[in-house]
Amino acid sequence: MVTILTILASCSYSRHSYEKISNLAQGSAYHVTYKGSNPEKIKKGVDSIMSAVDNSISLYNPLSVITKINNNKDMKTDSIFNDLFRISEKLYYETDGCFDVSSGPLFNFWGFGARTDSLFMKYSEEERRDTIRQIMKLTGIDGYRLHDGKLEKPHSASEINFNAIAQGYTCDIVGKYLEKNGITDYLIEVGGEILCKGLNRNGEEWSIGIDRPVDGNLLAGSDIQEIISVSGKGIVTSGNYRKYIIENGTKYSHTINPKTGYPVKHNLLSATVIADDATTADAYATYFMVIGVEKAKEILSERSDLEGYLIYGDPESPQGTEVYYSKGLKIRTMIKNNTDGSK
Repeated sequence: MVTILTILASCSYSRHSYEKISNLAQGSAYHVTYKGSNPEKIKKGVDSIMSAVDNSISLYNPLSVITKINNNKDMKTDSIFNDLFRISEKLYYETDGCFDVSSGPLFNFWGFGARTDSLFMKYSEEERRDTIRQIMKLTGIDGYRLHDGKLEKPHSASEINFNAIAQGYTCDIVGKYLEKNGITDYLIEVGGEILCKGLNRNGEEWSIGIDRPVDGNLLAGSDIQEIISVSGKGIVTSGNYRKYIIENGTKYSHTINPKTGYPVKHNLLSATVIADDATTADAYATYFMVIGVEKAKEILSERSDLEGYLIYGDPESPQGTEVYYSKGLKIRTMIKNNTDGSK
């Protein structure tokens, strides 16, 4: 998952009632800002959650549940894995297979998964097609069975990869922990995925920056396209401008279409999704990057539970890009090439 959202904080407010904690997590970092006290206690609790998630579904952890399952060392699952699997299973059918966490072997082949050596470069185009056809026999979450605390795989070489949903899911778990401790004003950011509720230190909704999706914009917050106000929602952006491979002048994005086995080729540069929870926002940001701008627009126009901000290439635009956003989105700043989704 590409993490391209930046938290914008004011320096003019009183700090006495808000705390901020942070640490490393899931190959990145987390930051939690909340209204309350006892930062040592809260940090201990959040770190405990991060550790539990890491031990369950992190591909960076050689001893995690998911790593053992992928390596056929142990098929026993835990509650976090089970929950994410069930959610992912539902999303698989909801998206007609365009969101598929069993696409791990495809990500490995293209160099965007647990393996990063870009196996596809070793093959001719014809060999790639044949190899991808074979790999796709290993994918499809409908071929898995989860029962009695164990996962049954369709093939020993099949792999699960929760990266497209794990950080949003983690935000939601942390949010439940904070609310259990009486905290109702907070912003949680895990690797760029965000869940925020209540108000910030200024007594306003939280301000979230959407980065401009241009190649070379590697530092979150260094080039912001838009600022929106959000509260009581999860917000996640996915894009193809930070993680990609170029071979002989051809750009291969990290977004793989599970139904074709190939990186997507369309003009949607980034998709920001706002939903009631960060898990859904995370999944649908990835889903939109798979299906492209026109289908994403259709879904946003049909779904009252989702809002979105889509940036896509348009050679006829003076800026080279256009924007589509949901009519209910609270825009803080405007750029000249915005297109209101209500039109």
